[in-house]
Amino acid sequence: MMDILDGALLAVRCFQKDCNLMIDGIIGENTWNRIMRE
Repeated sequence: MMDILDGALLAVRCFQKDCNLMIDGIIGENTWNRIMRE
């Protein structure tokens, strides 16, 4: 059974893949900056 944290991790990884960022599931500086631009 998938819980909310699994879904959040999957969403972050998908976002990183779509934005050509390093896919690590962590909202680091590069991911955060890209989220803020979207």
